[in-house]
Amino acid sequence: MIAVHDNADDRRAVKVRFAPGTDLAEARVRCPQWNPLWDRVRHEFWSDVSPTTQPSIAPDRHVR
Repeated sequence: MIAVHDNADDRRAVKVRFAPGTDLAEARVRCPQWNPLWDRVRHEFWSDVSPTTQPSIAPDRHVR
């Protein structure tokens, strides 16, 4: 279970239960009102797993 807090009003908390393995796309469908939150989650995830200092394709390799 996660609690989603509105930073503007810390008294408001919404508890949402996601089954283990729920992906971000399904969370977006279930709770579209939180799209800014899902965008932030996606951004933080990809920032952690994909370093920006390395090119995605080596300069001497080509995609076909």
